Amino acid sequence: MPKTRPPLFALIIFLWFTTYVVNCAPDLPAPQEVDQASETEAILAVVQKFFDTMTSKDAERARETLILDGQFMSIREGESPLNVRSTPLSSYIEKLGSRPRLQEERMWDPIVKVHRRIAMVWTPYDFHIDGKLTHCGVDVFTLLATEDSWKIASVTYTVEPEGCEALGQPDQ
Repeated sequence: MPKTRPPLFALIIFLWFTTYVVNCAPDLPAPQEVDQASETEAILAVVQKFFDTMTSKDAERARETLILDGQFMSIREGESPLNVRSTPLSSYIEKLGSRPRLQEERMWDPIVKVHRRIAMVWTPYDFHIDGKLTHCGVDVFTLLATEDSWKIASVTYTVEPEGCEALGQPDQ
């Protein structure tokens, strides 16, 4: 089968269009200069503070990390019918101080994505109650940059009671 060449007219139109787009399209504003490393550090600090307040049962400090109108959404693996649960962040704060058992959640290898005032943290985690590993999974945090700081707007996570990696014992 012989090779076909694009018609000369099509090539001219393509070159004209490319030149027009490069030279005549409206100038877009330059992206805001953001120190990505410091933003990532600030976002991860909020998530870690949230975990720390869970362990210390400090509802007031936890409140500083959250947008209380937000939600927790969870899905528990291995159950039939599928167990999907939604809990307002405000309910979490109300119950945090009265929890009878020590809870610790740890994250590792977080992935942080930031666009202006919205951020996402995707991270594996493990969860311990009274020092015993109960489950692991993946957390997805959505954060918003408020006037004073980054705050957690939602947390979506899996609950996986089996197949958790041994990462060592939680801090006592």
